[in-house]
Order: sequence, then C-alpha cells, then structure tokens
Amino acid sequence: MTRKSIVGLVHEFLRSELQEPEEIDSSPAYVLQDLFDCRVCAGHIIQIYVKGIMDEVVLPDGRLIFNGEKEVSKEELSDIITKTCFPEFRTPRRTEKKNYSSAGEPEEISLEQVKQLMKEEKRPLLVDVRTEREYAEGSLPGAVNLPLLSIIKNPFVLSENRDKTIVLFCKEGYQSKTAARCLLEAGYKKVAYLQEQGKMVEYLSGFLTERKTKAQEG
Repeated sequence: MTRKSIVGLVHEFLRSELQEPEEIDSSPAYVLQDLFDCRVCAGHIIQIYVKGIMDEVVLPDGRLIFNGEKEVSKEELSDIITKTCFPEFRTPRRTEKKNYSSAGEPEEISLEQVKQLMKEEKRPLLVDVRTEREYAEGSLPGAVNLPLLSIIKNPFVLSENRDKTIVLFCKEGYQSKTAARCLLEAGYKKVAYLQEQGKMVEYLSGFLTERKTKAQEG
C-alpha cells in the first residue's frame, strides 16, 4: 500500500469516526515540494502531516517531499495506526507566525458574482492560481495567472494596494482557498475565492471545448 492511498483513508477515519477537527493552519505542509502534485490528495496530506501522523521524506539534496507513491513498510504502518488512534503519540507541526483567528477566513464567492464584478468599473483582481500550463489551456476572461506556490513564496507580488479586492480560483477550490488564506495573513483585506467546484469544472471544460472547436474551424 502506498503513502498516497493511506493518507486518504486516515484522514477520512479521523473525520467520520473520531470526528477530529481539521487543522486550520496548513502552512507547515508547504515545505513538501510535491504537495500539489496530486490536487486530490493535497488536502489529505496537509491534515495528516500537520497533525504529526505521517512524516516527510528527505531527498539526498535536502529537499522535503511527501512521496505518495512510496510503499509503506510494516513498521511505518504500525506507527501511523498508533498516532491515528492515540493523539498523545503525535508531534503536531505548528507555525508560530500564523494566526488565522485574527486574520479571519476568506470569503466564498459564486461564479455569477464574479461575472458581475468583472463588469463593474472598479473590477477586482481575478487570479487563476493553477499552473502556467493549465492557465494557457484556458481560463476565466480577464484573469491573470499566479500559481499557488508563487503566492506562498511571495504573497506581496499581487498588488501594493492591500485594500484591492482580489478573487482567486482554481479548478476544484482547494488551492484557491489556501492562496486566499495566505493573502489574508499577508495583510490583504478584501480576499475571496471561488468555491463552486462543479460549476468551475463545467465552465472551464466548456471554454476549452469551444476554444478547440474554433481552432479546428480556423
């Protein structure tokens, strides 16, 4: 069994069976260089890593990764089970500088609200936090691209005006919410993220299909 398959099972067990609350501060997991290689797994990895249930893998060059494809040994599996069931054996990872209670939670916004805001004179800064490759394939009209990892490394690159309205989006919602939290912590005051995953996927799929059709006709 791989680390990627276990992390999802453990996270679901904590939520459904033990009803353990989620970790709000996900920043300790940002040291993992492969964190967003699997966007479906990222949320699970963040929770289990920050809670101190599973550890990172250290590469020869010193970089830290989760390495989801790595097979779990019997010893590691035993350790995971123990830490899952008995929190006193964990060493949670914390970042002192983060304080989400004071910064607040980012606002959720609908796709229809975004469309209306983009028609106004003082339009918000619409940011696609997906990869450059995904952005190049198609995005929302008027959006600029700044991948999540770039925002994590330097959230101040977006705008000198901390009062400017910023709306972030990705394809499934998780990366945009993470980016929104980073911006709030950096001092931006008007931050929202598009959370309608199904509509976003449907919109982008339709946009890409229409774009390919026009390209073929041309």
